[in-house]
Amino acid sequence: MYNVCPEQETSERSRVYVLNKIFVENFRILFPYLLAFSLLIFIGIKYELYNMLFAWSISLILLLSLRQVFILLKNRMLLAKIQQKEQQLNLKNMELQKLNEQILRDAQIDFLTQLSNRRYIEDAFERLAPQTELMEHLGLLLIDVDHFKTVNDTFGHQVGDKVLQSVAEKIRRSIRAHGIAGRYGGDEFIVLLPGATTQAVMSVAKRLQKHIREDHSLQEWRVTVSIGASSLGMNKDDYEIGRLLRNADDALYQAKDNGRNQVCMASTENLVPA
Repeated sequence: MYNVCPEQETSERSRVYVLNKIFVENFRILFPYLLAFSLLIFIGIKYELYNMLFAWSISLILLLSLRQVFILLKNRMLLAKIQQKEQQLNLKNMELQKLNEQILRDAQIDFLTQLSNRRYIEDAFERLAPQTELMEHLGLLLIDVDHFKTVNDTFGHQVGDKVLQSVAEKIRRSIRAHGIAGRYGGDEFIVLLPGATTQAVMSVAKRLQKHIREDHSLQEWRVTVSIGASSLGMNKDDYEIGRLLRNADDALYQAKDNGRNQVCMASTENLVPA
């Protein structure tokens, strides 16, 4: 049994509706000419008006009718061309919209890792600024791939790219839908965690390290990461992203000095290895 899909049925109904509408409009325009022609024929037959004037009247009505038919056909052709141009213009507009969306996406996304790029992250600093005097926490992770140059020199740059892509994927898995992750430099990543306290930030960092340890390819390439973590409670009056970044950066250097492959949490007073 042949089934007509809903889209085909709707399209067929639309086509029939348009054809009926065109027929009605054409008939409405031609009706006065058809009526005049019919009346002349009726009068001519009834009163036997077979003279030259009657013949000229019939000819005039026919010519006017034919002229109107020609105008209608010409208008339909022009309308079809206009509709075709409109369709082409709509397609061009759709292509332009997709291109603009792609350009906007490329301006925000790092091509290699598909994480946010540095520009997007820096814009996010402003978007996440508290709007009230209520205290809001903001967590931050700075993640550095340990001895990345050695990985490139030992296994090649293609493996180096795969390492960055794999670490980026592990970061996405670790933060889930609760943060903003980006590539902040060559082999350095950053994670913003709105509303995250020290404990929540450490939980994400530990989860990331666990995912990296469980990845066989990363272990084969001897990949580890050092993480500097920071969390501050701020309101609209004392929001200072630079302070949060400095704390996380100091914590990252501390993690490296302590032997790498670890998380170090910063506080306002000191650095606490975790």
